[in-house]
Amino acid sequence: MILLDEPSNGLDPEGQADICRYIQALQAAGHTVLLASHQLQEVTQVCTELIILNEGQIHYQNTMEAAMALQPHAIIRCREPVDNLAPLLGTLSQDIVVDGTELILEGETMLMRRQIMSILLAAGHDIVHLEQSRVTLAEIYAQALQ
Repeated sequence: MILLDEPSNGLDPEGQADICRYIQALQAAGHTVLLASHQLQEVTQVCTELIILNEGQIHYQNTMEAAMALQPHAIIRCREPVDNLAPLLGTLSQDIVVDGTELILEGETMLMRRQIMSILLAAGHDIVHLEQSRVTLAEIYAQALQ
């Protein structure tokens, strides 16, 4: 087992990348690496398990893969407000949030995004942006420490 505490702290970007490659090589060689870091990008790149501690207590524990798969959501942004479609979209799912020019789809409603975009286009709304994302490690950290 190898314990690293803030291994890339104070390094330039090239040095940080070198540390990440070194940690990955250690993992590939079968070593267990315990990494303590506030560098969330580094943690996301090299860790397979995630534990968030505060004052010596575990506040969150999961695999990195499962943690990053939490709370998927999509945002559909239109050129003009779509509030007039809120009642119709509400019949599809109560989890569709209409906020001015944006629709926010969470969880299962993400599977309906094509149907929702068809409704928007049929109603004459121009879709200018579609964004799909997952929870960030910073959001997991903030939520764990609430």
